[in-house]
Amino acid sequence: MRTLAREGERLRVRLATTTTRVRDRSRAVGTRLRAIARTLRRRTGEAKAEVLALTAQTGRLLAASAREGRRVAAEAPTKARALARSWKAKARRRAASILASAAGLETLAQRSEKVVEQIRKRLAGEPIEDRLVSLFDPDARPIRKGKLGKTTEFG
Repeated sequence: MRTLAREGERLRVRLATTTTRVRDRSRAVGTRLRAIARTLRRRTGEAKAEVLALTAQTGRLLAASAREGRRVAAEAPTKARALARSWKAKARRRAASILASAAGLETLAQRSEKVVEQIRKRLAGEPIEDRLVSLFDPDARPIRKGKLGKTTEFG
């Protein structure tokens, strides 16, 4: 959440004319995640239903941020095209910077939407194939080691 908001804000500053924002919902998500941890400690039957409800809320927050991120990234090509027509090298470099930032934000929004889809499948009880476990390393997979201290590592 925080990275999505940070990249969206970075692109918004580079565009300078856009009014679309990517709201930082990391505090709201953090509250939900702490509530999940508290609920899991109770180990009761109702706790599972509460955890699923909190997970659904987290998914909705992430989906909203991903939508906003895509909206900001969609505005970038028109601004970059206008700058690229300039004869000044500085303007062309700025256009390239805007396009690179937009591509990064679009990738992050796409991966966030995949996480939202995984949350939806988890709530529906459907199996999740090709699970995304890291936004920054999409090829990372959990490795079962069997060590007492660290039973699962990521590689």
